[in-house]
Amino acid sequence: LLGLAGGPTANADLSQVLLSREDQTVQVAVQRAMEDASQENPRVTGGDVVIVPRANRQVLVLGEVNSPGYYLVEPGAKVLDVLALAKDITPQADPTSITLVRQGEKDILIYHIDLDRIRKDYDLTTNIEVRGGDVLIVPEGEHEALILGEVRNPGSFPVKAGDRLFNLITKAGGLSTEDLGEAIVVRRDADEL
Repeated sequence: LLGLAGGPTANADLSQVLLSREDQTVQVAVQRAMEDASQENPRVTGGDVVIVPRANRQVLVLGEVNSPGYYLVEPGAKVLDVLALAKDITPQADPTSITLVRQGEKDILIYHIDLDRIRKDYDLTTNIEVRGGDVLIVPEGEHEALILGEVRNPGSFPVKAGDRLFNLITKAGGLSTEDLGEAIVVRRDADEL
């Protein structure tokens, strides 16, 4: 039937085709049936209505990428593929705190992506497949941290993703006394302590 209608367009979503007969509508995975002849290929009869929906294949990329915007993605595209379309992250980006936001069936799903783990450690577990409607957010990295009190050179110092408290103390010239005492750390995100 699809062939008689001229075939599906490039924008067709063949995984969501609907077949409506009388008062019943069923979803048919036409793409799978086209790839594997053993899959369901229902018969059509007079009066049936077949709806081939338009695929939502756009992913929105925001934040610290060289070319933010909407990108048309092919089925099977992953986070790295979308970042390549957006011409990669900027030097100001925090590659460890990328967020993918997806509308689930009932809730909004949020995935945390550590680009450093993907690229440096070859950990592809968070290089997840993207879907049309996803939003990929690349935040700006923290560039400076303030250290005050009993250090040799109190002040603001550059930090990069992954730096620890002792890195900052070292940048400040170390502790001003041998007494380690107590320290207070104030952060915007207390979950990361």
